[in-house]
Amino acid sequence: MKKINFFALSLSMLALVACGNTSSTSVTPSSTSQSSAADTSSQVEESSTSSTSTKEENVALENALKALKIGFQAKASYKVSQYNSASDRTITNFAKEVILKNDSTGKVYGERSLSFRADGALKESSDPFNYYYDDDKGNFYQENLTYDNKIIADYRTTGDSYFDSLFSNPFELLDSNNFYYSENNTRFFLSEGASRYIASWFGTDMANYTNRNLNDNAYFTLNGDKFSSFTMEFNKRTSSTGIDEVLSFNLTFVETGDEVSYTHTSPLSEDSVDRTTLTDAFAALKDKSYTMEYVLTPDEMRLASPIHEIYYFDGDKIFIDKIAESSVKGLNTGDGLLLTNTDGTMKGYTYGNNLSFNETTSLLSGLKASDYLPKLDTISPLFFNKSGDKYVVDSRNVSAVYNELQPLLANATYLAKSNFVEDGVVSDESRDVYFSLQTLLSSSAEITIVDGLPQITVTYVDNSMGFGGAETITIKFKDVGSTTLPEEVRSKLYF
Repeated sequence: MKKINFFALSLSMLALVACGNTSSTSVTPSSTSQSSAADTSSQVEESSTSSTSTKEENVALENALKALKIGFQAKASYKVSQYNSASDRTITNFAKEVILKNDSTGKVYGERSLSFRADGALKESSDPFNYYYDDDKGNFYQENLTYDNKIIADYRTTGDSYFDSLFSNPFELLDSNNFYYSENNTRFFLSEGASRYIASWFGTDMANYTNRNLNDNAYFTLNGDKFSSFTMEFNKRTSSTGIDEVLSFNLTFVETGDEVSYTHTSPLSEDSVDRTTLTDAFAALKDKSYTMEYVLTPDEMRLASPIHEIYYFDGDKIFIDKIAESSVKGLNTGDGLLLTNTDGTMKGYTYGNNLSFNETTSLLSGLKASDYLPKLDTISPLFFNKSGDKYVVDSRNVSAVYNELQPLLANATYLAKSNFVEDGVVSDESRDVYFSLQTLLSSSAEITIVDGLPQITVTYVDNSMGFGGAETITIKFKDVGSTTLPEEVRSKLYF
């Protein structure tokens, strides 16, 4: 290996000075002069060659660093392996592919998980990247589809967080001073502190490796004027069990610099799938009275409470019969009622211990009747793909339609304003979006057509305890066009 900052010229000068010293060897003046001139010429030529090589090397290094700071697409992986006399085995491994770029259009971060083959090599992935973009205030957001197949700048999972607080470029502060050796102008050895930071940025757990050093085992590989990889490996260390353990981290750069590409979310495209039966079922409920049954069935871990509700919609009033194991036939405390005001909005009431409906703010008063019920006819049919006798939503798009498939009161925990995105640019036009934690954790949605009406099944993953299974919600419709409020409710409508 050789130093990046070479000292050939200085060494040449020292040699020239040495040639002027007296010697016990007998030589003629002419031979001494010729020998000194030849040595000087040779050393100056070597110095010039080394200096040129150093300059070219430094230019290539600077170009490679500049490209990394513009952006990169890299496959990152780390493995913890144990070695003993009996066998070698990998006890921990992790891999992902990352895109990070900062150009004239803004900043973007993308990530997708990778897996390993049996031989330890990384598998190629065709999964889409999960992208985050920055806005004109420096906050980051995701581009997500809406139920009507438009794109919004979605801040529901990001809040007011700044892009650079999570996705700052790990190579931004690197310069040639962080490299202390080069080997054949292809391997550039990086300082330990910088190496540890890079590995940590990509998700490597360094907590158990503070008691050992790298010892020249962290380096970038240069290919032309771009880096092709970064490799880091800690020396073996014998644990208390007598087993040698090694952590290795590797980055393979797919691309760096201006050539790094990424995508924006696009609306779903028209296709040849026949969805007429589905759209007819949706249309059958439009502007009609109906009875709707809503049931939430917890999985076997029962992290969620079971829910059983019957919605009676007679055209301008909604009664919500909340059925519990302790319920008796007829009205029960907590049953809900929504009545239409003269301006078309609704006011909420709940049935109380005084055996009357009492005005309440818990039912999101002030909206129209259609806002409280599933908005099936507003959902783009393109979200549904035919699978046997079912219409199934792609798991990546379930959150876009999750709320519209259900009554508002089942999921209206939060309200967010989201701006529309057109061609990757956030516009001034916005929309209010109701959602709940269920929306963000939704995992599946499918519809079966029964007697010309939709029967909806959706699931979400309840991880409120840090673990959990899929909770299932089913929604069924009946008595379309003939539903009235139960007699015991109508008898209370004297206000």
